[in-house]
Amino acid sequence: MLALGEFEPIPGDTGVEPVNIVLGNAQTFREHSYSFVNLSIYEQRLHRTQKEALRQLEELQTKREAKRQATMDQAIRLKNFDEMCCQTHNPVADGFVYSSSEIGQEHTRRTRFFNAEFARKCDFDSRTYFSTSLSDRHNRPQSPQLPKAA
Repeated sequence: MLALGEFEPIPGDTGVEPVNIVLGNAQTFREHSYSFVNLSIYEQRLHRTQKEALRQLEELQTKREAKRQATMDQAIRLKNFDEMCCQTHNPVADGFVYSSSEIGQEHTRRTRFFNAEFARKCDFDSRTYFSTSLSDRHNRPQSPQLPKAA
């Protein structure tokens, strides 16, 4: 609209080009003010739509990551259980889409992260770190002994 206004005659031509451009823009704005208001409304709507779409995307990503974490937790538990029972672990048979190597890598990563976090709490002092028992690292008592069958 402003570009087309450059070619429309302006009343009161001053003979000074920069002044004529400003007057032409002002005239165009005055003649098409409703169109400019509409453009502003459309821009605001687009901005709100984009903001809402981004919020929904982030919400979906958060839910997806939480679901992935929960499923990976289950897969790691079953892998550890199968290894404890000297059984071959087959994640597909348990309904997981993760391969055994993915589960193993994630388990290793989590274990390393846990150990690194505990080392940070020990100020990376190796004596303190290695002198602390595994149950103390988890900050919980060891599991109680089950009664023996009679």
